[in-house]
Amino acid sequence: MGFHHSEREDDRGATLVEYALLVAVIALAAVGPLRALNDNTEDRFEESAGDFDSAQPLLAPGTPADDGDGDDADDGSGGDGGDEDGAGGDEDDADTGDGGGTTFVDSSSELHNRNKWTAAATVEVHGTDGQPLTGVSAGLRVRVVTVYRTHDGQLGERSWGTRANLADGLVTFEQGNLNTGANGQEPIEEVRFEVTGIDYYYPSNPEIPWDGVSPSVTVDAP
Repeated sequence: MGFHHSEREDDRGATLVEYALLVAVIALAAVGPLRALNDNTEDRFEESAGDFDSAQPLLAPGTPADDGDGDDADDGSGGDGGDEDGAGGDEDDADTGDGGGTTFVDSSSELHNRNKWTAAATVEVHGTDGQPLTGVSAGLRVRVVTVYRTHDGQLGERSWGTRANLADGLVTFEQGNLNTGANGQEPIEEVRFEVTGIDYYYPSNPEIPWDGVSPSVTVDAP
């Protein structure tokens, strides 16, 4: 019985040794392929890293890509395009009008005798399209200011409002019976006409209204 038990232990010991040797052989055999696989993997990581470094940076949506030549020709041409648009806008303005505004186009003074004189001025009324305001029945309002000299040499002013009708884009204002200073009267040194507004008769709300420019003009005594 004792001998038989010892033989089984010897067999078990031999088997364990064989397993150990087999595992060692397998491990040695696997070392080579694993090392080669590791080297290959490292090479691939290095190649990937190099490709990533040389790649172009990501751009935000809508951002034009740089062509790498260092100039901004595309941006410059875009700016030129904007200028062309602006020029187009100027052409549109030229088509719709000459860009002028309401202004006095003429003024004069006339001496009737040594006692009285008359001041006159003509306004060209423009619409919002830059053209003379026609096809509208209206009256233009002005403030008339007379500048006079008192007996002691001081200057004073008197003013009032008046209105004259529009005809083919023009309105003429005239102020007469102005003293020259003869016979001891206070002389009127100058007359100033100041545009203050407009009254539409027909149509009451024109498609192209007055441009709202309020010029003034001074007429000196003759």
